[in-house]
Amino acid sequence: MAGDGGSKTITVALIGAIATIVVALIGYYGQRQGKDKSSPTQSPTAVTSLPQAVASATPVRLSTGGNSGDINYPNVSGAWATGQDPDKTHYTIEQTGASVTSSSDEYGYGQGKFYGRRNFNMTWRGDVFSAEVFDDHLDWTNGTYWVRPGTRLIAEPHNISGDWAGGSSPEVRRWTLTEFPDHRVTSEGESGSGEGHFVSEGRFTMNWPSNPTTFTAVMRGNRLYWDNGTYWVRLGN
Repeated sequence: MAGDGGSKTITVALIGAIATIVVALIGYYGQRQGKDKSSPTQSPTAVTSLPQAVASATPVRLSTGGNSGDINYPNVSGAWATGQDPDKTHYTIEQTGASVTSSSDEYGYGQGKFYGRRNFNMTWRGDVFSAEVFDDHLDWTNGTYWVRPGTRLIAEPHNISGDWAGGSSPEVRRWTLTEFPDHRVTSEGESGSGEGHFVSEGRFTMNWPSNPTTFTAVMRGNRLYWDNGTYWVRLGN
């Protein structure tokens, strides 16, 4: 009988030790799970604080653009004018590496960031726009372009015959231009029938019956830059 009592005592002690280990393990894994569950809520917090950090940073103008990792970004710092009013400074851009900010008396403050070697976005008053950087101008996805104040785009003569789209919808045909040997140009499309002529190599004027204004365009690669501040893109390239 005494032996049985000793066995029961050992068994009870053994069960108690196992229970203690189980409780400890449950507590340990519970803490691990708690930590894992907190991770997803930390990432959005970091992301949403990024614009505030960019906005509060003091911009430093770079003479040679910026770089981040293996990417060398072009320098877009300085004054910019719209293609429609190329002699007036409308915006001033500051650049710090991949981050860019814009100030304007008319449109206020904007901020953005490069997302490719030649592309950056900019947010003004809640609206986001993207720009493609060229040597002497910026092409925006809303179909407008900027130049450095006091400068003019230099023409690159090409035959302009073919289908054209607006810069804001570069995959939708809106006009068909035809260039003739006598330097005449005709246009068919959503603006109706238009007629014009070349005034110099790579530069021509155009009139449409629906608008009394005479527009002038400069040919650059596969794009036409109009003096009203918009640009067209050739289809089929």
